[in-house]
Amino acid sequence: MSFEMGSQALDGDGANSSITCLSSVLFTVFIGAIPAALHAIVFAYIWSSSRSLAVVTVYHAAYDGTRDSLALIIGLGAMTNVWVNLFLIILGTVFFLRGNWQGLRANISDAAIPGIGQGAA
Repeated sequence: MSFEMGSQALDGDGANSSITCLSSVLFTVFIGAIPAALHAIVFAYIWSSSRSLAVVTVYHAAYDGTRDSLALIIGLGAMTNVWVNLFLIILGTVFFLRGNWQGLRANISDAAIPGIGQGAA
């Protein structure tokens, strides 16, 4: 097995390590992106229900405080991320599928956008 620096190809396990590295990066992005997107749905649902930035801020503070407390006080360490992500995936999916999103619909007047609204032909 020989290794060379620079743009030269690796002999031996070089191809396998490239695939392993790529799959590891994709897995990490996938695992992080889904809970992040669903957490955005949770924020949007809370905001659309309350129409208050203060309520969303209190939720965010409570979420961060609970997550940090689980990691530090109880001592779950790295397992905290698993439970937090699982919670976000479940809660975000429920809000996305079952939530009442009618509060997000804007009332568009005739003056706001010509051709759209109640009096449009």
